[in-house]
Amino acid sequence: MKMRTRIQENKFGQALGYAWGAKDASKWMPQDSRIRRLYVTADVFSFATFFAVYEEKVGAHITLEHAWEYFVELRLDEQKAYGTEWATLPYATV
Repeated sequence: MKMRTRIQENKFGQALGYAWGAKDASKWMPQDSRIRRLYVTADVFSFATFFAVYEEKVGAHITLEHAWEYFVELRLDEQKAYGTEWATLPYATV
């Protein structure tokens, strides 16, 4: 995202921290765990973009935890689509 509002920037940072923490915590999950496989393959930067823009794009509030649970269930190509398409949306600087 070339230009983010302050709110979007804060959400982007929160989402990065949350996603990297979840990926780091997955090291201690059982090796054959489905959740571990999802967490390990999740695209962190696409998630941060998704979370930063979600409320404005959809018009509904979503918590960081629910956003992560939704996002890791997506296929990698769907995750990357959020990261590339939503990152190029025009934003107002209000």
